[in-house]
Amino acid sequence: MDFDQFYRYYSVSSIGKPHAENGDKIIMPPSTLHRLVWGPQVAYLMLFQLNNPNSESGRVTHCGVLEFVADEGFVFLPSWMMHNLFLQEGNLVHVKSQSLGKGTYVKLQPHTKD
Repeated sequence: MDFDQFYRYYSVSSIGKPHAENGDKIIMPPSTLHRLVWGPQVAYLMLFQLNNPNSESGRVTHCGVLEFVADEGFVFLPSWMMHNLFLQEGNLVHVKSQSLGKGTYVKLQPHTKD
């Protein structure tokens, strides 16, 4: 059985961690770590799929965890994730464990000739 949970969303800036706004990591409650370590087998790296259960867009995003220090029932995300998922602060966000395969190809395009 995979990790599958709903949390109330708030911005990482609301808890004084503006440095986390530019990353792809979220802040989760300590109970999440406990469930992941002592519960069903979850692959390391701990990767999660996020979606807005109240949106019909079908958009998802993926992330890792920065810290397990959030209050119970809450998760803190960078603002760009909120905008991508059409979330407002206080909305529910669906978080479930996800395994992503290794990439096999990447194409880089320079922005300038320099």
